[in-house]
Amino acid sequence: MSIELTKVVVMPIAWIPDLYVNPSNNGNLQSSYAKDLDKIKKRTNATFIEELKKEIQVAEGKKK
Repeated sequence: MSIELTKVVVMPIAWIPDLYVNPSNNGNLQSSYAKDLDKIKKRTNATFIEELKKEIQVAEGKKK
């Protein structure tokens, strides 16, 4: 058995362009453009955490 990687996309999670937390999918972090390197949003981990906290609050509001 062998595995061949033909196309791989690797980027820091903090650079995901359009992050959102999906409340109907167990609160998972999701992105429509996670594989689109042309749309990355370079941000620090601290900035990412702040944006993630906001998205978690939005998701919690939608759950109610």
